[in-house]
Amino acid sequence: MPWLFILLSTICSLSLAFGLKIIEQKGMDRIRVLTVNYIVAGVASIIQSISLNNELGISTVPLEVWGMGLFLGTVFLIVFLMLSRSVDVNGVGVSVTAMRISLLLPVLAGILIFGETLHGFKIAGIILVFVSLFLMVNTKKQKTLHFDKNSLLLVGVFALSGMADIFLKFFETYYKDLIAESWFTALLYLTAFVIGSGLLIVRRNLNFNRKEILFGIGIGIANLYSTIFLLYALGEMPASIVFPTINIMVVIGGTIVGIIKWKDKLNRMQWIGLVLACISLILLL
Repeated sequence: MPWLFILLSTICSLSLAFGLKIIEQKGMDRIRVLTVNYIVAGVASIIQSISLNNELGISTVPLEVWGMGLFLGTVFLIVFLMLSRSVDVNGVGVSVTAMRISLLLPVLAGILIFGETLHGFKIAGIILVFVSLFLMVNTKKQKTLHFDKNSLLLVGVFALSGMADIFLKFFETYYKDLIAESWFTALLYLTAFVIGSGLLIVRRNLNFNRKEILFGIGIGIANLYSTIFLLYALGEMPASIVFPTINIMVVIGGTIVGIIKWKDKLNRMQWIGLVLACISLILLL
């Protein structure tokens, strides 16, 4: 059963990436789709909290937790906007790999801030992440390294995803006993929804069409259940197996489907970077 949860989490993660690819190709408005996505995920988190009888306890939650939630909700929206654009111009495989190897940043935070130990495998994994990212951001089909605005999208997805994971680690370490995780995720998703709605209002761009609403709902469900199935898997298997397995399956699956379905083109350096990224994910856990 845990392997089924791992497979389902992987499928949901890939569905999310492919959905972002489709909204770019179909010319849908990214902010409108993602705004619908976040209201769906936010409402689902609230329903889950109520069904589990989790009390919110507003008066006992420190202000810094609310601030962290608002900040992370903003970062989540920015990351998804950048990822949506990146899967279109850089391909699904390279983009999801940049997001997955952002695991490096919370690992470094664990060592520098939380006093976790650093062994030989993690050192090798850290080095390989930098090497793999350096190779993958070479988006031009040239033998020499070349960086452009598409490369910056990959770097942005990597950096902001890692930053979000660091703040989530702070929450898990210091605050999870003060507010249930499902209420905290609801705060993140609803913050992203409010900011997305605000952007649409400022731009006077509230003319949602049926396709954008349907894709937003689909992405929201995939977004939510990728996390739910991940938590189910973690309840039955060690994290050291679950995380690298899902990350590598997403990287490989995204690359294969991107090449077959959308004819994504990777140069030799990017292929080497993808292989090194898979190795680094194993070493970092």
